Amino acid sequence: MSRGLFATALSHVGKSKEIVEEHLQAYLLRSRLNHERWLPTLRVIATAAPLMGLLGTVTGMVRTFTLITVFGTGNAARLSSGISEALVTTVEGLIVAIPTLVIYSYLAQQTQQALSSLDGYAVEISASMKEETKQ
Repeated sequence: MSRGLFATALSHVGKSKEIVEEHLQAYLLRSRLNHERWLPTLRVIATAAPLMGLLGTVTGMVRTFTLITVFGTGNAARLSSGISEALVTTVEGLIVAIPTLVIYSYLAQQTQQALSSLDGYAVEISASMKEETKQ
């Protein structure tokens, strides 16, 4: 990743410091977009999965209460299907959400570290350039 930053700087050797800085900033922006492109998707999955599990829980309980209304509480086999639906969807939502949240957090941290390093390299490159280079 830093190789591309250095290649960008070297490809503009001899140009003014401002032009090189603009190209470095453009490279940093492209890198940020490239690294962060899937993070919002992971965040949505981690947020939506427990909500989908909750939706399944609610529909399972509604089904259970409907069966209680129709058949009473005497038929445990019929009631257990709605309760089972409620519990299974809750578990499935959490099974998806927890690992996704862990992966999201790890990738967001790695991305931030990589982009911070790139920013630091860009500042060092810019600082090492002379102010009076030709265009």
